[in-house]
Amino acid sequence: MVGSLVYSKNFSEKSDIDLLIFGDIKGWEKLCFDFYEGDEENFFKETIELYKKGEVQYFCLKFKFKGIIYSVDFFLKSFLKNFALDLNNNKLYFKITNKPQTNFYNQGCNNKRLIIPKINHKFNYGYSVSSPQYTINGSNYYLGILFDKILTGYIIISEINNFNEKFQHSIFKYIFFIKKKNNFKSNQFILNSLNRFERFNKEHKIERLNYFNDISKKFK
Repeated sequence: MVGSLVYSKNFSEKSDIDLLIFGDIKGWEKLCFDFYEGDEENFFKETIELYKKGEVQYFCLKFKFKGIIYSVDFFLKSFLKNFALDLNNNKLYFKITNKPQTNFYNQGCNNKRLIIPKINHKFNYGYSVSSPQYTINGSNYYLGILFDKILTGYIIISEINNFNEKFQHSIFKYIFFIKKKNNFKSNQFILNSLNRFERFNKEHKIERLNYFNDISKKFK
């Protein structure tokens, strides 16, 4: 679980529950058939076809269940490895989702903001939405929304086969990449560049810095 329920005390009844799920195609199929509001069979088939063609790299489903809004990003287990391999090329990623997202990413970097428009493509049953790995503007480096969410903080609700350790290893690779790309001398610089940094309470800022330091030592 990521998002405001993790990093902030300022969430409300209108806040969504933001989840990241790593699984297999059958898991994505079950999610679609249980919660997609519409022609779930054709939506599922379309998403898989686009994934196999390389037009999208992961999936997203937004829905309301028992009065609560959920936003679920769903990844196949190979995603983390592919993401790390693509870092040097800064591949523009796309997710396939059931809701259009016509706004923009408002990214933060050391108190300098950057507006990044979202690219949308309409398909028969879903929409693909751009999701940059990262953006460089002048001398400033901006985290992509996905790893901004992850580095902001997460809580493991359920895991199997020690997945969290593999997950943390991939996070270390990204932290190392950020430091090298920006000549950051410490993990504090990464913390300062997080999009929602100003919303963190004091305890969460300390927790995040300790986490970055611990994971850097653990996988060095």
